[in-house]
Order: sequence, then C-alpha cells, then structure tokens
Amino acid sequence: MGGRPPHDAGRESRWEKDEATVEIMFALFSATVLAALGFGACVLVFGSGAGVVVGTVVALLTWIARVVRVLVGYRHRRDLGR
Repeated sequence: MGGRPPHDAGRESRWEKDEATVEIMFALFSATVLAALGFGACVLVFGSGAGVVVGTVVALLTWIARVVRVLVGYRHRRDLGR
C-alpha cells in the first residue's frame, strides 16, 4: 500500500486530481491552438476550396496527436513518480 493508511488505499490525493485536471486542460488547449494554426496555414497555402478540406484533416490529426502525446507523457511521468 505504499505507506498509505488502509482507509486511503488506492485513492488519489486532491493534489493528484488537480494535477491531472491541469494536464488535461493543457492538452486540450494546446491541441486546439496547434490545430487552428494548422488549419489556417492550409487555407493560406491551398486557398479556400481545397485548403478547407486539407486544413480540416490536418487540424483533426494534429489535435488528436497532441492530446494523445501530452496525456501519454503525463501518464509516463506520473508512473515514474515525478
């Protein structure tokens, strides 16, 4: 049990919950900013027709990749005890 009292076995502390919330919000915010930049860049490069389609795909893939990368990195750091 890692030195925790028996009544607290397996429960996260308030600090750990707050840390997870901050990490989730950072993942969502940074993914949204990067996706918007990717979308805008595609529209500027390809124009309003194809740029919107390409930009949408780029934005979606960028958003998913960023959220996954940040949250997997957080989980890895948490599991290492940092």
